[in-house]
Amino acid sequence: MIPLAQTEQEALVALWEEVRKESDREHTIGRENEKVKFSRFKETYLTNYARLKKRSWRSDEKYLSSQLVPFFGEMKLSEISPLDVQHFMVKRQKDGVKNSTINRELTVLKKMLGLAIKWGCGISANPVEKGNYFSEEEYQRDRVLSYEEEPRLFREAAPHLKPILMCALMTGMRYSEILGLAWDSVDLAKRQIVVKAELSKSGKRRIIPINETLLVEFERLRQQNMGKSEFVFLYADPKTGKLRPVRTVRRAFEMACRRACIKDFRFHDLRHTAGTRLIEKGADPISVRDILGHSKLKTTEVYLHSSLKRMEATVQLLDKAQEKDVPVVSPGCHQTSARPEAWKLILFNSMN
Repeated sequence: MIPLAQTEQEALVALWEEVRKESDREHTIGRENEKVKFSRFKETYLTNYARLKKRSWRSDEKYLSSQLVPFFGEMKLSEISPLDVQHFMVKRQKDGVKNSTINRELTVLKKMLGLAIKWGCGISANPVEKGNYFSEEEYQRDRVLSYEEEPRLFREAAPHLKPILMCALMTGMRYSEILGLAWDSVDLAKRQIVVKAELSKSGKRRIIPINETLLVEFERLRQQNMGKSEFVFLYADPKTGKLRPVRTVRRAFEMACRRACIKDFRFHDLRHTAGTRLIEKGADPISVRDILGHSKLKTTEVYLHSSLKRMEATVQLLDKAQEKDVPVVSPGCHQTSARPEAWKLILFNSMN
């Protein structure tokens, strides 16, 4: 109802005037959205998406502040073209940045502009295309812990590090998943570990069975804990002697590797080791994918390639020139047997 209209004709004119005003408002909003600059939309993206949805939002903030905003900041969202994206990639390559780093930056850019489309911010198509990404095959690591290196690593590891190493090798869990593991996620009766969604990189809950070796160790840790902490992995505070949750093992791990003369080895390589050993022992890739928490089977395929390389080395054992079981000796390191079973004796002796 139009309150000032006295006749049907006046009401019709007034109605059309309201329609015109509404149309003008819609077009004004559209024109305003087309003027949104990349630098201004950065905070919208971080506040309304990254900080709410991503555990790695600080990485997004770093990529945006250090590289993406300096390059795209003064551009309107609607002005960014696929050619601009290519220019950004060329610049980053000239900066000497690895392709894998550029891909991470492109992922943030693509997600940000995709949300700009979804939220009606004056952009109709995403300029970051699938073909923009660089291949990362040259950077893929296939470093795994050998059976000869394993007993050396456990022998040199600090007491609080040894059960963490065992958990990594027996489950393939990620660094943050292991250190964040609490007793309410460990069911010794069912022999299961529940990796909660908030700890998982994929944001999905998953269940990992506990094998016999890890079960014995968890029972020992449970007895040692006696309700002192909700977390599984603890260390004795050198000042007070109290048991506290382990927050980081980076220094302890590096020192153990150094003393054991194990080079070019990272904590994350323990996860690769677990995946590779599962494949080598005949586990099906889908089960390995589910245990490791990969979102795609393609990610698990890296362990198949690693296994094939080790198989090539294994067939050389059939060569008549290598009939004897020769002890493995590394310069400046402890001598160990080449037999895979040897690590178990050293592991359990070092635990006791």
